[in-house]
Amino acid sequence: MRNYSIWSLAWRNLLLQPIRSIFSMLTVAIGVGMVVGSSVAGSGMQSLIEVDEGMMEYMNILLEITFSIIGAIFMGGAGFLIFNAFAMSVTQRRQQIGMMRALGADRKQIRSQLLAESILIGGTGVMIGVGIGPVLGRAILSLMRYYGAGVGRGEASLFSIILGMVLGMSISVLSVLIPARRAAKISPLSAIRQEAANDVSSFSRKWAYIGTAITGVLTVYLVFWPPGEWAGNHQPWDLILPSILFLPWLLGLALLIPGLIDLFRYLIQGILTQVLGAPGRLISDNLGRDRRRVVLTLLTFAVGIGMMVGINGILVFTNDILLAAVVEKALQDQVWFIQPFDRTSGLAQMEMLGKSETSILKPEVQQDVYEIFQERAGIGEAYNVFIPAIAAPVPGFPTLIVNVEMLMRTNAFTFVDGGWETAEPIMRSDCGVLLPSGVATNLGVGVGDEIRLNNSFAEVACTVAGIGSGGMLPVPYLGLPAREAFGVSDNPTTMTIWPYPDTDIRQLEDDLEALAERHGDNAWLSTPSLELRGILDVSDQLESMTYGMLGFALVSGALGMVNTTMMSVMQRKSELGTLRCIGATQKQTTHIVLGEAALTGLLGALLGLVSGLGLAVIYAVSYGGLRFSIQELDLWASALKTVLAILPAGLWSLLLVPLLSTLTAWFPARYTLKDNPVNILRQNK
Repeated sequence: MRNYSIWSLAWRNLLLQPIRSIFSMLTVAIGVGMVVGSSVAGSGMQSLIEVDEGMMEYMNILLEITFSIIGAIFMGGAGFLIFNAFAMSVTQRRQQIGMMRALGADRKQIRSQLLAESILIGGTGVMIGVGIGPVLGRAILSLMRYYGAGVGRGEASLFSIILGMVLGMSISVLSVLIPARRAAKISPLSAIRQEAANDVSSFSRKWAYIGTAITGVLTVYLVFWPPGEWAGNHQPWDLILPSILFLPWLLGLALLIPGLIDLFRYLIQGILTQVLGAPGRLISDNLGRDRRRVVLTLLTFAVGIGMMVGINGILVFTNDILLAAVVEKALQDQVWFIQPFDRTSGLAQMEMLGKSETSILKPEVQQDVYEIFQERAGIGEAYNVFIPAIAAPVPGFPTLIVNVEMLMRTNAFTFVDGGWETAEPIMRSDCGVLLPSGVATNLGVGVGDEIRLNNSFAEVACTVAGIGSGGMLPVPYLGLPAREAFGVSDNPTTMTIWPYPDTDIRQLEDDLEALAERHGDNAWLSTPSLELRGILDVSDQLESMTYGMLGFALVSGALGMVNTTMMSVMQRKSELGTLRCIGATQKQTTHIVLGEAALTGLLGALLGLVSGLGLAVIYAVSYGGLRFSIQELDLWASALKTVLAILPAGLWSLLLVPLLSTLTAWFPARYTLKDNPVNILRQNK
């Protein structure tokens, strides 16, 4: 067999199974498209950023990483789909491969043919993915524009295109290696005799024991030595450990899947038999017949559901537990903020944050505030400066330069170490800094120690004035004299107004509203509750964007279900034709196939829900609250609260995924079983 014969045979086999080929190509294409699309989205967001560093760059990197992870999920789904399709194809083409061996094809040529098929699938998928990547990226940017963010058009980088192409081709080729090796081992004699193909995976009990051991050890570790109690003091371990601990959790669940399939069949078999009779028994039995097919199909759904539930849990833990604990005291503080843009505008504020002329207050606003309120209220000024070494609570957040009077008012700052007796003179010196406890522990510094801080403008020696937290987020604070040393603008980003004891609060509030109305879009009035709402709105919008993109992960599961159902039905034509011949109607055989699809979807959704809840729990007890300067956080109580918050939404997947599985399996079932029983049996010869 010459090389051109191998390629022509590969192309012919793809054309003979168009549904398998098309769906495999589409899954690769979506994965590549998401990788390229994330680059386009990041490029479009660059138009919001006029500085080289800071929170805007952090949000840009965060979104790029998020969408790249979603692209990786699609790549994994593509690998499952292609592996599954080729594994079933090898079984279905057993006699054909045996005939080729009998005619002189050696094992290398058989492997080469299947690899050629995977290259054709991967290459076509990569080309489609590179084409649709910019479309997906601009769809993300359009969604951001819908929320008010003034993002640009965006362009794909050469690196993202090359990365997507390499990943797409690698997944396509690697996923076919095992099926190709199995095909090469088929002997001519066994294939010509049409011996029964045993494609059921030999998952032994030892794998279930290993999976149980992995999840058990992980659970014991998290219960008795939760990393959240110390990781925040050793940054960035609080960010790294959750990702590390996710892996054994997912691996343990994956090893348990074969045993879970058997348990699920045992629990459901009696119910299905009573309700549906013999077809119900067949439906439950068929779940365990081709374990590899079922396991991989389950994983395509479980990955998508698990990621959605897990990400929701991470956001709930961050917002409803950590942020709520931090702002509890701030919400009780009677204070107003004057800002240069609307902080309740969600993602729309990103455009303002990234541009110097819109992220600071105008001089006339600053002057008016002092003229109107200086006799009746305290006035604080806050300036943003980006210092990576002490950024908190997450990388990229700004450090605030403030006048010390603003922090000395009641409830404004809580000390863990130190007090105003020693902190005030340091903060009024050239460069004093108040650090969150997690940052101070991570740097190994205490009150009175000197640290060198730098940004893009200068490196400055600063003295630690105190350790603690205050305000809406546990960010570091520098004294006002440090403004000149770090090259910060003369105009503040925020002015804070708090009333003196004998001030008429109602009149003060009326005057503040009048000032905001007089200056229009140059002065926005806010309160702690509105600030919290603005933070949560950004989080909600990011969550909806992430959910929208992760929803595409279910497309991978749907494509896999259609592909696997079609090949499963083709592989079992003899069995299904025999059922028709002994009296089963087309409707009954179709119901058997659809019932299997529904049960597979239900089990996949259950696995996804369990894996996602586990991810949320692992994150809560591994991340903890130290980065947010929460010293005494009940980690397991917080994890339980997170699970209860995300469980209702996760339960919807138990209804929607089986429905999706059934709908996607309906077409291949109808297409294959519409013929009469005799023709079905003849087609299987």
